[in-house]
Formats: sequence, C-alpha cells, structure tokens
Amino acid sequence: MPRTLLLCALLALASASGPARAIDDAAPKPSTTIPRIDPEAIRADIATLASDDFKGRSFRSEEARRAAQWIADELAAAGAKPLVKGTDGTASMLVPIGRMPTAAPNVVAWIPPAGKNPSGEYILVTAHYDHLPPKSGAKEGEDAIYNGADDNASGVSGMIAVANAMRADALDVGVVFVAFTGEEAGLVGSRAFVEEETVPLARIRGVFNMDMISRQPDGAIRLDGGPKGKPLVDILVRIAPEVPIEMKVDTHPDWLDRSDQGAFLRVGIPAVLFSCEDHEDYHQVSDHADKADPVLAAKVSALVVGAVRTYAREMQPRFDRSPILAEDGTQRRAIRVGRTMPNAPYWKPATRRSPDRGLDAAILDELAKRTGLRVEEKSVPVGGELAALEAGEIDLVANGWNMAAAAPDPTKFRAVELFTSSGIAALVAKEGPTADLATLAGKRIVVRPGTVAETWILAQDPPIAHTTSTEPDGAIVGRIEKGELDAYLCDTLAARARLERSTSLKVVALATGENAFLLRAADSAISERLSAALASCATDGTARTLRTKYLGEEATKEATKEATKEATK
Repeated sequence: MPRTLLLCALLALASASGPARAIDDAAPKPSTTIPRIDPEAIRADIATLASDDFKGRSFRSEEARRAAQWIADELAAAGAKPLVKGTDGTASMLVPIGRMPTAAPNVVAWIPPAGKNPSGEYILVTAHYDHLPPKSGAKEGEDAIYNGADDNASGVSGMIAVANAMRADALDVGVVFVAFTGEEAGLVGSRAFVEEETVPLARIRGVFNMDMISRQPDGAIRLDGGPKGKPLVDILVRIAPEVPIEMKVDTHPDWLDRSDQGAFLRVGIPAVLFSCEDHEDYHQVSDHADKADPVLAAKVSALVVGAVRTYAREMQPRFDRSPILAEDGTQRRAIRVGRTMPNAPYWKPATRRSPDRGLDAAILDELAKRTGLRVEEKSVPVGGELAALEAGEIDLVANGWNMAAAAPDPTKFRAVELFTSSGIAALVAKEGPTADLATLAGKRIVVRPGTVAETWILAQDPPIAHTTSTEPDGAIVGRIEKGELDAYLCDTLAARARLERSTSLKVVALATGENAFLLRAADSAISERLSAALASCATDGTARTLRTKYLGEEATKEATKEATKEATK
C-alpha cells in the first residue's frame, strides 16, 4: 500500500553533521551570496553516481533504488533533513510514488528555516537522478550501460553541492532538495510531487532545476524559464557576473516541458531550467564521467546558491492586504484568484497543445474583459481557501461548489453566484453502489477536511458515517481501486474529470447546486462589478455558450430548467 505523504512538522535547525564540501572544506558564511563550490567534490559525486555499479539508474530498477538511498545519505551528510512522513509516522527522504509503487522513490529533503521570521514557504532545488536501462542485445564485451554522467549525475551532484554550501544559512524560507525519479519516462517523479502535493503548492515560491550542467563546449550554461520563470531569471542574470558565469537565456522555450520544471510551470509556479545543449554523448552509452566538466557544474551550483539566497531575501510577501481599488475606483493591484489543484473542466493549466484552461478560467477572462479588472492566479491548499481569503493571501476563491455554504458569516464573506452548476458526487468503483446516498449508508466513505463536501455530508439527517483524509486524490483513488474504500465525496466536476485518468471508477451524483466566486465582504465594489458583468453574460447568451462548451448541452438544459423553476417560485 502506498504511503500517505504528509508534511512533517520539523522545526529543528539544520544539523552541521557530515563533512562540509564547499568553499575550501569550510561551511560558507550565511552572508556570502556566491560561495566557491569545490569542483573536485562534484567530480567525485558524478563518478560515483555514473558508475557501472548503478547500471544507468533506470527508474524501475533496483539500482535506481540504491541510487536514491545514496543521494539521501549525501543530503543527510550535508545537514539536510527529511521533510515528509508516511502513514506509519516515520520520516524519510525516500518518498514513494503513490500511483506507481514499482517506481524508485523521489528523494526529498530540506534545510528548515532558521531566520527570525519563518514564512512557511519553500524554495526548491531539484534534479532528476534516473537515466536509461542497459542496452538490450549487446554483444559480449560491448559497453551496454548508459551511465548518464551529464544526464543527470551532474545535476544531482550540483544539487548536493548546493545543500553543502547552504548548510549554515539562516533564511526565513525552507530550502527543499528533490531528486526526481522517472524524468526520462515522462516526468513521473515531478508530476507525482505536484499532483500529490508532497509540499503544498501554494507555499512553493520558486524552483531551480538542474538537468545536464557539465557538457557545454562554449562554456555558457543555458537558462530557460519563459514568462512564468521571469522573476527567477531576472535574479540569475543580475548575479551571474559575481560567479562569474556566462548564460544564454530563454533560447529553448521547447525545453520548458521536457524536464521537471515543466510540472511546476504548468500550475503557475515560477521555475527555471539550467541545461547544456544536446551533445554527441546525449543518451548514449558514452556519456561517461571522465567527459564531464566539474568546473562548469560548480559554477552553476554556486549561481543557484546565490539565487536562492537573493530570492529568499527579496521576494515579495505572499500577503498583500492593500486595497484593490483606489478611492476614485481605479484598480491599484491585480485581484489574486485562489485555486486548489487543477480541477478540469472548471480549470486546468494551459499547455502548448491546448491553451484552453477550462470553464471558470473562461468566465474570469470574460469578466476581466467586460469590467477592465486585472486578475492573477495563486495556488492555495485544498481546504485552505477560506483561511487564505480572510488572511488576505488571495482576494477571490474561484473553484469549488457552493463555497458560500462553507462561509456562513456574511460579515466576512460575500458570494457571487455563477452561471454554472455542479454539486456533490461520490467517486466509486464501477462495480460499487450506484443509486443514491442511502445506498452509500454504512459504506467506507472518505472526504477531505475543510471542503464543501464535508460541510454537505455533516448537514445530512440522519448523519452519514464517514472519515476525513488529507491524502492526495491519487492516493484516495488508489485505495478505492484496491477495495480499501467504497467512496470519495467531492465536487461533481472534479469527480468526472478524474474518470479521464481512472477508467475503473464511476461517478454517482448526490446533490446539485450553483457554483460561486467568494470574496471578502469588504470588497463589495468588486463583487458588484462582477455580478453586473455576469448578468450581462446571461443576457447576451455568453453564459449559455460557455456552459454548453464545457458541461454539454444536457447539463445546460437541466441548469436552465432549474433556474427557471427558481425564478418562478
């Protein structure tokens, strides 16, 4: 059974155990922005990880599991700590992939914040450690092992060097180190990290990903971040002369989806990729350690350390409580729209193949066009929407069924009902219960705490027995598929979207209701503008067009019938 991954409440300072391997064998001073990384330490790590002993570290192999343990040991020696726990309560750097137990684990460690004002946020430094399985059909005496020295023993070695260089830092953010599994198999590890929220996405402020950093004939590292990575790119460009290192910036936008930073960029988290051009040994058995350039890798690692320190010091606070509108009604800052994980067809991140981001994104785009209001998206944890709204982290909750039901205090919150309908549904196995809530009575039902689904089930009379779980959706679905649970109660559209990936399940609709945007009660001027724009959408037919596009003609007819019935009461 996959372990449930929960954030570990580790508040102890980073240990100084293990030999320091940065800056002439001495730990760097926290006030130093750019450390001097020892190239020989990186050379030694590349040689170890790219040795024949690990047989290419293919992500399903026993050798990859041994490589993961080696990386965990090196991070522990650098003073990093485990960040997550399993259901047995044991903290470990080895974090299994919930939906793919045969894969080698991600390796996740951190240096906890040691500054005076811990922010509860994280900056990630990442690299994938897997490569390719041995060549099949190789002749006797032929080199059959894809050692992957540059791809990506170099990036992992750089990440370890960063951990060593930052072991004595006293930052207000946690620095998380992640060695991803399965990058070569389609970003298996990084996608699981994001989908299972190993670390709450709302708290990740930036990702520095190193993938092939030791083979560049012209000596210039390639840095790509695109529009979403620009805050990090700007810092890196500014401090690069201090290393010094030459960079070629945003020359490969096609790379942004090809390595692990892509999983974070897709959900709006600033992320950058450090990489080299493909060379003659790329994905060849000849990618050996003796061809790596540890000096280049050391410079990239030093740059990453400097960027993490600089970003931790300069990044804007997560909470901006300043008024959205000035006294004359002009907009002073963007409306921050809070979202949980992608929740198609309500919302999904854009891709190169499909810029379509779903129903409520289309609604917001339409409202922004009609009102002239600027909006920006921010990720918030599931169940944390109302707290984030009240605290000022966000200004508007965009996703979730009938959020007003979870926010009964009109002095704090104001709901703006949308022209979409959703509801509560049970996600069950195909051969599971089919009829209604009564059929689910006595079954093993789970809901997420703090969600509208929990609010709804608690309001039932008689009460329906259930349990709550903070497990990722993927893990809950896996338990249903194994017969360990009977039903997962959640938003109807979210349940239907899950069917695209989980064909062994079905959806049982339990209740219908109107979706809503939720704002703070004090933001009445904003809610009035949005309400007026929504009314005009309904009048000119835009509402029906959007509803039909995303929910289908039948759902549109049903919602229209319900709305007519309500209007005539």
